[in-house]
This record gives sequence, C-alpha cells and structure tokens, in this order.
Amino acid sequence: MSTKKLSFIAKPLLLAALLAGCMSARATETPVVVSADSCASAATLKDPPLDSAFTSDAVLGGGKVQSGEFQFEAYLYCDPNLVPDASAPESTSAIAGLGVHTAWRYDGANIPGAVTLEWGFGEQAQPSGGWDGGLTRGSMGTFTGGLNSLEATSAIAQDKPLRLTFTVKATEVQAGAVLSFELVPSSDGYVPTDIRLESQP
Repeated sequence: MSTKKLSFIAKPLLLAALLAGCMSARATETPVVVSADSCASAATLKDPPLDSAFTSDAVLGGGKVQSGEFQFEAYLYCDPNLVPDASAPESTSAIAGLGVHTAWRYDGANIPGAVTLEWGFGEQAQPSGGWDGGLTRGSMGTFTGGLNSLEATSAIAQDKPLRLTFTVKATEVQAGAVLSFELVPSSDGYVPTDIRLESQP
C-alpha cells in the first residue's frame, strides 16, 4: 500500500492581504474567521475516516462518496491553529480557524504506469503531485490543512460558493470528487453552509 500527501506552495501574506482588502469595502465588516457559533456546534465523525490520521472532533460537514474503484472523503473542520500568517503551508488558512480535509483510496486491481493527482479550488483543479509506480489496492492520497488558495480567497471576497475538486488519473482510469460549500457572513465570522460532496467520473 502506498500513501501520498499533496504538496502546495503557500502565499499566506498575499492571501490575507487580498481578502482583508476586499472585506474592508463592506459596510459591516465580517471578521475573517470561521464563526465561533458554528464551531461550537461541530461534531466528531460517526464513521471511521478513510485517513485514520484525521481525528478532528470539530467537523462542520462533508462526507464520503464512491467513484468506480475509488473512495473519496472531504470534510470542513474547525482548528484554531489554522491562521493566515502560519509558517507552515498546511497551517495557513485565508479564513482563520477553518480547515479542509480530503482523502482518496483505491480498492481495485493493480494499474501500472504514471499516476497524476489534481487538487484545487475554482473551476479546474491544478496538478498537485504524482508518481510512476502505478496504483495498487489500498493506494491513498490525503490533504489536511487550511484554505490556502488564491481562488478560494477570491470566491470568499465576492461572496461566491466555493468548489474544491480533487481527482486521481492513471492509465485508462480517472475518478474524483467535488466538495462545494458557501461561507455566509455573520457577526462573529463566516458560517459554512450547504456543504456537499459529490463524485465525478
């Protein structure tokens, strides 16, 4: 079994500056944090996650889906350690305290050749890693961290729904999932709503 973790280039100060600048134009400025009331009502997962390392007890929403021989999961969660100016990419989040977890697992027959991973907010996911060893039963990929993306920052600033796509591409096989949600401004921060996970071919 092989496990791969996605890698990203952080732009924490740029993301925070862009988001803060856009927010300042609002008559009533919303704190650039996840709502404390939302986090107070968050819960632990009822079923074990695909990625056993994901142990958050403050899950806001998400789920699991099946796409062919692949399983995908994605969750939004609260974590006070996620901040715009974090030194580590995984701890950087444009919305302080709000994180996203994604994972996939392959349960089919061995597939040789190159494997390409894509992950990202916006209309189209971006290449985020890969390897040449093919897929075997139990192959996995995970990401757990903040909303560290220019596309996510832009959508938040414009009050648009957010869309996170993650896919796995190998020889003659491709599968993925889309996590979509909205961030509604409130007096104590942003409230994640309408959180949905759907598979895609």
